[in-house]
Parts: sequence; structure tokens; C-alpha cells
Amino acid sequence: MSGENQKPDVPQENPKEAMKKEGKWKWNNLSSAFSKAKEKVKKAKEKGPLGLWTKITIFWETFSNEMKGIKAEEKKVSAEAKAEAGKSIKAKMKEAKEAVKLDDKTPAADKEFYDEVLAMGVTAGNELPVELQDAFKSGKGKLAQAVRGETPEDSTLDEVKAMAGAGLLTVTKLKAKYNNPTKFKDALDRLDKISDSSAYPLKKLLSMTVLKIFKIKIDVAGEALKGVGSMLRVSEKGDGMKLLDSLNLSVSDAKKLGGLKKQPIENESNIVAVMKKSIFPNTDEGKIRNVAKIVNKLLVEKPDRVDNQVLTNLVFNIDDRDMKRLIEILTGKKAEGAKIA
Repeated sequence: MSGENQKPDVPQENPKEAMKKEGKWKWNNLSSAFSKAKEKVKKAKEKGPLGLWTKITIFWETFSNEMKGIKAEEKKVSAEAKAEAGKSIKAKMKEAKEAVKLDDKTPAADKEFYDEVLAMGVTAGNELPVELQDAFKSGKGKLAQAVRGETPEDSTLDEVKAMAGAGLLTVTKLKAKYNNPTKFKDALDRLDKISDSSAYPLKKLLSMTVLKIFKIKIDVAGEALKGVGSMLRVSEKGDGMKLLDSLNLSVSDAKKLGGLKKQPIENESNIVAVMKKSIFPNTDEGKIRNVAKIVNKLLVEKPDRVDNQVLTNLVFNIDDRDMKRLIEILTGKKAEGAKIA
């Protein structure tokens, strides 16, 4: 049920993830500052005991200044993210309405419906953790470029997580309001028609040319090597490996999912078992098989867009608990339940 005084659930941050982020920040920036200080010392020409002392001084001054600069930049980014997260829904709705540029001639009833769905999207973005707000902002920028027909730079893992997390949150809110396949599909069709007169037509948003900008490329063999390198502390895991880890997917299981690209599906039972274990543990196996067939059709036939019926079939074949679980995995926060905006 919706209500003006009802606050959206704000998931709690996973403490382990917070510790990982802090540890990664310290290691990456300590390493960077150390390298720059060492490079500065190399360029120093002083020799002898006095020269050694001078070089030690140069090293520590450079190291200290680098760390201060990095920390200041972190605070700046954090401040921008906090400012974005701290904006009111009303302020964000105003920005969103200006961005979508819905035709002023849109009938009042249609405009009210469109604004209601837009509010779900705005609320979803607002529910993302502060750590993902920067990535969400840059992800929306790349989305706008793609909708305009431009080719943005490859998306980062954080951008993919932020946009996918916000997208799934929006879908769960829409499903909570239109809670059977017929109502949900009718809502999508209505939104589709109304949005044609906006800057973000739904047809465009669900087109493969736009959706592909938020694709993480996973080279299974390459990711396996990166994973080994990371264990030996000689490299950092690639984005693909990080994504597999977040889903608790092994490289061998991820390789099995490659059968979804074959026609007919290769080793369908193995694929369903992997999806049941790592992606949709709360969803019935029969429905997971339906999801596998839908995904297989998309991968093999490569349609121009994901149509509304296909999206509806996907949404209503996945258990709500697994939708919430995916949101938690993507955002790093506990998703207790999606509320309607």
C-alpha cells in the first residue's frame, strides 16, 4: 500500500563488504602514493650522507602529500555522493521531469500515470547506498548518451550494479502495484505509448543498443587466470570475476551457463541447477526453466528490443524473494522489501 508518510526501506550495508572496500581503498592508495614517492627520490641527484637524508625527506614529504591529496579527493567524491543521496524525492522528481521532457499535450490521466511510474524510478535511485550514487549518476549519463544514439565509454562494474539495482527496484515497485501478469503488461503497454512523446521512450530504453552499454564482458578463461593472480596477490580480480563472486558463481558454473547461447539449449538441466543454486534459490525449478528458455531466445534470436510480454514473463517467473536478493547483491545492502512510491 502506498502512502505519503510511508518511508521506503533503506537496506543496511553488509559489514563485510564495507571492510573489503576500506581495505581495497587503503591498499590501492598506499601503493600509488608509495610509487610516486619512490619515483621522486629516483630523480633526486644529491649524493653522500647528506644526500641520503635529503632523499629520505623527499620520500616522506611526497608520500605524505600524495596521501593527503588522495584523501581530500575521496572526501570530495564522498561529499558529492552524500549531497546526491540527501536530495529530497521532490527535488529529484523535478530534475527527472525536466530530463524526460514529457509532451505538455499529454492527457492529464496519462500524465498522472507516467509521473507515478517515474516516481517509482526516482525512489529506486534514492534507495541506492551512498557509495553507488556517483556510479548511478555517471550511469544515467551514459544511458542518456545511448538513448541519443551516441556511443558512451564502457560501463564500470559499479555503474552496472547501480543501474541494474535501480532498475530491479523499479520493477519490484511496479509489480507490487500491478500484481498479476495481465495488469503488469497493460501498465507497460500504457507506459510504452505515453513515453513515445518523451525524451526516454520505453522502446528505446529496452532496445538492445541501449541495454548493451551496461553489459559486463566475462572471459571465463581470462577471469580464471585473474582469480589465480589475485589469490597470489599479483593482480586484482577483474570486473567479471567480482560479479561472479557476488553471485557465488564459480568459473566452472559460469562456463556451464554458456549453453544458454546454443540452440537448442546445451545441457539445460545443468544450467537450471546452476541458476537454482546461485541466482534464483527461492524460485521453483519449473519457472527457472522458463527463465532459461526466455534468456536463450533473447541470446539466440537477438531481437531489437525486449518487448513488454517478454519482460512480463521474466518478472512473473522469478520469485519476489530472489528479486530482492539480486537487489541486495547488486547494491550491497539488505533489501527487506520494495514499497510502492
